[in-house]
Amino acid sequence: MVTPACFPPGGWLAAGAVPKDHGAPYIESWKVAFETRPKFVAINQWNEFFGQKEGQGYGRDHYQYMDEYVLAHSDDLEPTQLDGCAYRGCGGWGYYYMNLTKALISLYKGTTPDITVLALSSPVPQEAVRTKLLPLRWTAVGKQPDTYTLEVDDAIVAEGIRGDSYRLDLAKLRPGAHTLTLIGAGVHTYFDLRPDRLTQRSAQPLPVTSTIEFRFAPKGS
Repeated sequence: MVTPACFPPGGWLAAGAVPKDHGAPYIESWKVAFETRPKFVAINQWNEFFGQKEGQGYGRDHYQYMDEYVLAHSDDLEPTQLDGCAYRGCGGWGYYYMNLTKALISLYKGTTPDITVLALSSPVPQEAVRTKLLPLRWTAVGKQPDTYTLEVDDAIVAEGIRGDSYRLDLAKLRPGAHTLTLIGAGVHTYFDLRPDRLTQRSAQPLPVTSTIEFRFAPKGS
């Protein structure tokens, strides 16, 4: 069983819930399948896009939410509107998880055994970054990149990164919206993971990247 996110019996607000986190948990759950190679892989997801209103959850205090809670706390995979709204915020993931799934299945079945699938982890969608040091992590399956390059708003801030983590200094960054892009070196893919369209296998190798949009709102700003 692979899944983009999950929660314990107490629902999405309970300790131990694992949010979507830009696809990183989804890739991590697929890694188990890659290691054990089951004949069948079940993909968990529920059509619960709208969720429950505040105060209408389960439990004595109506605070246990099992349907989609917010953008990150949901386990849906099917395409959504990028500008759609629900009870607790606006925005969707478009085709991103569908595209991730196509790439992962192609890698798992050996159709494209030479590709890499990569996902940045954090910051949490729709939550402002308030600290000036932003810890980043990422995960990759398939061929592992030699090193990584990190860009902020299309400008390189670090090259030759090894491992799966980096602490990004935001001290000189202006408050507001920004874009992080992680690029794997020495690897390629055939699947564009852009959320605004359904990916098709490219005839030519494509760079392996993972992009996150975030809002920087330092304390005191």
